[in-house]
Amino acid sequence: MKGWLRVDFNDDDEDIQRLITAGEQYIKNAVGTVDTTNELYKQALVLLVSEWYDNRTATTVGQVSHSLRFSLESILNQLKYCKVESSS
Repeated sequence: MKGWLRVDFNDDDEDIQRLITAGEQYIKNAVGTVDTTNELYKQALVLLVSEWYDNRTATTVGQVSHSLRFSLESILNQLKYCKVESSS
């Protein structure tokens, strides 16, 4: 996650971990049970954490900016309604 955020120092590690945990809970609350290995899940988490990290002084954790809303809602809907077939 730090690579995506372009953070190469450790000062914000605790804050970043808190944002990751909040993002995981946000997605779970939005879609219910979720496969955390799903690439859409991972992308939604990256979008949330980067939005919250980049705008941490202007937003409250748990809120999503208008510019991110469409992409995030689209991914969350796919996670909620499109089940991935297992490769058995």
